Amino acid sequence: MRFGVGLVSLALLLSGHSAKSQTVMLADTTPTLAVISGYPPYADSRLADGGYLVKIAKAALLASGTQYRLVEMPINRALFEVENGSAQAAFPLARTADREKIYRFSDPLSSLTIAGFVPAPAMASWAGIAGMTGKSACLPAGSPTPSALIAGLQEGRLKPLEANDLEACVRMLSAGRVDILISDPHVVWHTAKSIKVERRIALAQEDLGIGAYYLLARRGDERGDALLSAFNRGLDSLRASGSYDDLMRPLRQLDEARR
Repeated sequence: MRFGVGLVSLALLLSGHSAKSQTVMLADTTPTLAVISGYPPYADSRLADGGYLVKIAKAALLASGTQYRLVEMPINRALFEVENGSAQAAFPLARTADREKIYRFSDPLSSLTIAGFVPAPAMASWAGIAGMTGKSACLPAGSPTPSALIAGLQEGRLKPLEANDLEACVRMLSAGRVDILISDPHVVWHTAKSIKVERRIALAQEDLGIGAYYLLARRGDERGDALLSAFNRGLDSLRASGSYDDLMRPLRQLDEARR
């Protein structure tokens, strides 16, 4: 857990000071917000301010005057902690039909696009997902199966290979040990660059899905509902003031540069 150590205030988290040098005690009722680990450039404690969506979540909750504990954890654990009440919300996460049964969702944090990646040498023979029969698809643990892969996996035309996280999928893809990875291109490219394998993978198809990232809370959890409501109020304030666009501008500039 690299984001939160002990009990810290929202102001302390935003200021960048560590809890080791200064601790502000919060009430026992302070909600815990789980942030998914290893999901750059959106959420990753190795990045400045924790990533783009972490900055937005912090700013939105600050705007609504809300205190919270921020704790980084893998996606499976984050969902478990929210479901059993140890954490009141988690982010950034996509909205799915299965998750809708258990969780409520905030207003969208940002858009989510899905693209397909293959090992660079395979681009010469790329013929679309329909031509991937007999190939393997990497599925990060805890992440929903991309809709573009569901039919192939159910029919046995694609072989699923589950990895601990998305970074492990990128490593396997770059080494040619898996044939396709479908995920957010921002995350894939940022991860590939951080482990210096971006030249070994290729963007095969861009138009594989559009959605959004959200905070989610367990249905029936009053503290979780309150946290989502506070976040939504703060997010509305950020959008109205133009602060949201300012926070997201560097990411949009990366998009433009890549095109």
